[in-house]
Amino acid sequence: MTLLHPASTGSPVSMWFVDGLPVRLTSGGDRFAVVDEPRCADINGERYWRLRARGADGAISTFDVREAAAGWVLAGVDPVDRTGRP
Repeated sequence: MTLLHPASTGSPVSMWFVDGLPVRLTSGGDRFAVVDEPRCADINGERYWRLRARGADGAISTFDVREAAAGWVLAGVDPVDRTGRP
């Protein structure tokens, strides 16, 4: 999946929220559903979310997403976990 390539860092991400928490995201044309409790952090004045999400192929990845002036951008992605374990 090309989304996981480090060159994707900084690419735009769309996120959907329910009750203030992200529940879905899209990146690079791929859709993902959040599967665990997302964590929010304020780092050096920038807002970040870390979330685990499942893609259409069933693989789970950990996404770091940063709030930017124009929306959300990908800050990093941990390797795909096909077992569904943290």
